[in-house]
Amino acid sequence: VSTFSPIFVVWMGPFMPVLSLVHPDYIKQVMTASADTAPKDKFFYGFLKPWLGDGLLLSSGTKWARHRRLLTPAFHFDILKPYVKIFNQSTDTMHAKWRKLISAGPISCDMFKHISLMTLDSLQKCVFSSNSNCQE
Repeated sequence: VSTFSPIFVVWMGPFMPVLSLVHPDYIKQVMTASADTAPKDKFFYGFLKPWLGDGLLLSSGTKWARHRRLLTPAFHFDILKPYVKIFNQSTDTMHAKWRKLISAGPISCDMFKHISLMTLDSLQKCVFSSNSNCQE
């Protein structure tokens, strides 16, 4: 942190300045600021809208507040805590599969497929209490 300037601008083409924060104190101020003080970047989030829709990540104002109020209880730490062990097991299975794949030498693989299967494995264990072994 002490090596770099705490704030600098990067230009994305001739018309798009991007303010970059390096120092944790400045980053904390932005991350904890209200939506009025630090609004979402419409260019970046607008690019994601066709894929993500208008859910919690991309919405703002009263729509965001309503979605957040509905979702917050489901993601409380005490509710998610029992699932951490399951998430870790699914991740360990994926890592073991990767170790087996690379033991034969350098390879190329579709990361999306592997991470999707790991996510499916976790969801099946958490939601349905079912071990499908879908990663194997």
